[in-house]
Amino acid sequence: MSDKDKELCPRLIDYLVVVGKRGSKKRTTSVSQQSSSASDAVIKSVVTYPEILRRYPINDHKDFLLPIDVTVFCQPEGCLTQSSLNRKGQSKEPQFFVFMLTEKDSAKIRYGMCLNFYRSFDRKEKLTSKEDKSFGKDYPVSLTSLCFISHHPFTTAIHQLVLLLKKIIDACNHRASLKTGAKDIIWSVLSGHWHEAIPPEAMSELKEIETWILMLLSSPIPVPGKTKVQLEVMPPAVSNSYEFALPDHTRFSLVDFPLHLPFELLGVDVAIKVLTAVMLEFKVLIQSRNYNAVSMCVLSFVNLLYPLEYMFPVIPLLPSYMNSAEQLLLAPTPFLIGIPSSFFTHRHLREIPTDVIIIDIDSNTITVPDDLYIPELPEQDASRLKDDLRQALTRMSLSMLPNNPDAGNFGVDEVDIACRVAMVKFFNSPNVFGNFSEHTRTLRLYPRPVVSLQVESFLRSRPQPTQFITDLCRLTLSLT
Repeated sequence: MSDKDKELCPRLIDYLVVVGKRGSKKRTTSVSQQSSSASDAVIKSVVTYPEILRRYPINDHKDFLLPIDVTVFCQPEGCLTQSSLNRKGQSKEPQFFVFMLTEKDSAKIRYGMCLNFYRSFDRKEKLTSKEDKSFGKDYPVSLTSLCFISHHPFTTAIHQLVLLLKKIIDACNHRASLKTGAKDIIWSVLSGHWHEAIPPEAMSELKEIETWILMLLSSPIPVPGKTKVQLEVMPPAVSNSYEFALPDHTRFSLVDFPLHLPFELLGVDVAIKVLTAVMLEFKVLIQSRNYNAVSMCVLSFVNLLYPLEYMFPVIPLLPSYMNSAEQLLLAPTPFLIGIPSSFFTHRHLREIPTDVIIIDIDSNTITVPDDLYIPELPEQDASRLKDDLRQALTRMSLSMLPNNPDAGNFGVDEVDIACRVAMVKFFNSPNVFGNFSEHTRTLRLYPRPVVSLQVESFLRSRPQPTQFITDLCRLTLSLT
């Protein structure tokens, strides 16, 4: 473990940011154009560059400045403002997803856990009865993000916390709107759209929200392998407490997301093919319309490599709206990058680099350029790995069936552990890295151990030599 890995940030959560479209200082009506004819009233769909509307704390931490590009990671395809009528038939559920921010100088990783949803934009005044009939209760809605940023990937708990925060804001907003008669006044204040004196009733609700936020941001981090942090963020009758703990360095690293997701979404065969490409350091691009699916799959593939470590750029979700984002696909080094399905359209890319393997989660397909070849895994070991993975997925599916006495208690956590165990067994199998320690030589012990793999003797010892293990050894040797 490197020194930078041993550094432990003392904060559970670094920042909370509210991201979206900043409103004009002038009071506006709920439509962009008005005329005597209802058919002439139009609310245009507009995509703008997302901005930070509010942040907590206000000042940067000395050891971690809030990155300015966090806005495009929260809203990868830009901030969309559109007609509420256009949203009919679309899911109204908030979309949660995870992204990573990597510091260039230190290579430290921070995790953004973001909740995106649409809310009414600059709708301070109620429409008159005449307008209400003419415009069919149409009004603009804008994409808004609530995002927690942390050094630690506690995705499950923070997902619940950001959902709870939105519920708290909605409840306070409802109470303040009833008391003041101003619709969505709390959201307007939080998003910087309120440019008048804040009524006392709204200020009281706002103080409750901000006190809750600041108390959460002051929470400490547990000591790995020794302590846990238990947070009671609401009265026990309303919500259960949240527990946070970290494993020590001798245990599996923390993976607080569905590790099995690539096998479930892509199927075992395709997922194993992708994993092989990642291990052999091909340039891999994963795309989906679902931000969470693509980011979780990227993170899962990286963690499934254990005990190997991926040494090249990993971007769970590369924003389409980031300037010059397409240039990253031309990098000379291997990479593992997730993108929205609209990425190539947004970046006006007519040709895709010919050395990039593309995986489409939505269609369960993998596209390998003609000039590239992904070697097959050792047949016997790969067959055992696939059987173990399919068995774990089947048990999880059976456990979800109602009134199934034979299902047992085999949920998401159990299937994730089974997937990790299956991968470790694969790496330790005779035709992969079994008994590899017999073919290593220690070059030095201090100040840090350096161990060399004797490649030729190691390859000769494999019962079934394959192109896969040969390529993997050559690549591993080039990194030592």
